Amino acid sequence: MEREVLKQEYLDKIKSEPMLYGKVCAELKISPASLPRLIYDRDNRLTQVGVLNILCDHLKVASKDDLLETILESDDNNNTVEPIMQEVTER
Repeated sequence: MEREVLKQEYLDKIKSEPMLYGKVCAELKISPASLPRLIYDRDNRLTQVGVLNILCDHLKVASKDDLLETILESDDNNNTVEPIMQEVTER
């Protein structure tokens, strides 16, 4: 499954620039302590229009599309359950 996420360089900018960090927290209406988890997970909330506008304005990026990349998500259920099921059936 594919999904659009912020590019790593912009996630790093959010983490390293306190003013930008605060603006993103305010836009998402979350506490500053909650943002690292969203960044780590590359949460979809970071691709909301309001957050993208803040990033474009703060970082002087011309287009919101320049902030995003498409990634493939692995299906963890298939990766972890299948080997366990094979092991159980072999016993």
